[in-house]
Formats: sequence, structure tokens, C-alpha cells
Amino acid sequence: MSIEVNKSVISRYYDLVNQGALDALVELVDTSCRSPNDGQFDVCELQRYLGGLRSAFPDMIWRPLDMMAEGNRVMVLAQITGTHLNPLGDLPPTGTRIAFEALQAYRVSAGKLCEHWRIEPVA
Repeated sequence: MSIEVNKSVISRYYDLVNQGALDALVELVDTSCRSPNDGQFDVCELQRYLGGLRSAFPDMIWRPLDMMAEGNRVMVLAQITGTHLNPLGDLPPTGTRIAFEALQAYRVSAGKLCEHWRIEPVA
């Protein structure tokens, strides 16, 4: 796959997350996806995780600010925003608006996201 195709896979992933179209992630996430942060996960786990975030932050947006690619790896500097309107696990809603930047890296293979790294923001 070309660098542009790999970037388009990740752009599509962000679009689906922002639209709340989590069922469509099966088209983009490899069945053996893994993350050094969280270990191996399947698309159902990813859908549950993102669904929980979207429930807690219904207006959540992941906005790519910059996207760079080399070979099958794509790096995204993203701004994440949202308002905490519903419970997040045991944390009750606070009404607080969040906004932070995060660095995320992906590996794409055969047109699917197959590896993901995240670098948490440091305060």
C-alpha cells in the first residue's frame, strides 16, 4: 500500500470515530490488532472503549492537526475535545470541557489498522 492509502485509512478511522459510526470500524481494524499500550485487542473491544468515551463525551471530536507517514506507519498529532456530560466508569459527569493534544502512531497493513501506539499528554 502507498503512503497516501495508509494515511487515508487513518483519516477514515478518525472520521468514523467522530461520526460515532463505530460498527463500521470492522472495515478498518485488523482482527489481530495490537497496541504496546494495551496488548492485543479486537474490534469489539475497541468499539466498547470508544463507545464508552463517546457516551461520556457525546460531543467528542478527534481532530487531526498533522499527519505524517513513512512506509506502513502513520503518525497523527490530534486535538481531542469534548464535554463530560455522562458517567465515565465510576466518575459522574462534571460538565467540564476538555481539550488536549495527543500523539498517536499507527501501522497499516493490507488497508487495515493493525497496530496502534498512543503517547499520553503530560501535564
